[in-house]
Amino acid sequence: MPKKAKGLTARQVETMKTPGDHADGDGLYLRIKPSGMKTWLFRYQVNGRRHAMGLGSIRLKSLAQAREKSRELAVKISDGIDPIQERRSLERKTSITFMDAAT
Repeated sequence: MPKKAKGLTARQVETMKTPGDHADGDGLYLRIKPSGMKTWLFRYQVNGRRHAMGLGSIRLKSLAQAREKSRELAVKISDGIDPIQERRSLERKTSITFMDAAT
């Protein structure tokens, strides 16, 4: 059985500087790039394939907000919805084509 991540604290998120992916639990990770940039990442598996979905910068989303978003995404996955595919189809529906812009 895999080890359960302890979970990050808001203070750790602010002060941590070590580059890499740091697990919070339930698929949520804090990614710290060598430049020091910190972003939230949600990892999941659908149909045997692993995926990683960016949730935004820590400047835009707090730890609590990132946890809430990862829970929402986990519910979608359990309902058979791939969040990345859902995001892509939404982007396709809302994107403006050249013909739309020209008319």
